[in-house]
Amino acid sequence: MSCTCYTFRPELLAEQNRTRGEKKKLRRVLREFEDDFLARTGRKVAKEDRAPRDAEYQEYKVRISNNDLAHTTYRQAKMFPLKLSK
Repeated sequence: MSCTCYTFRPELLAEQNRTRGEKKKLRRVLREFEDDFLARTGRKVAKEDRAPRDAEYQEYKVRISNNDLAHTTYRQAKMFPLKLSK
């Protein structure tokens, strides 16, 4: 007897959730920095003011692209599931 099964790819969903969580934590840190800067100086953070947190801003950009990639991969896996024959 032959049956065709579709994989759900839970590892893709887990990766998407992990990158989303990391991105949220990093964004929280950056938002606190921006709020503190606004309270101290009375103005928003400019590009040149980001120097003390430049590494965090770069990491946030990476997290955004990783999250987008994981989301796209997961959506494609749902739309075009792998067929496994038993």
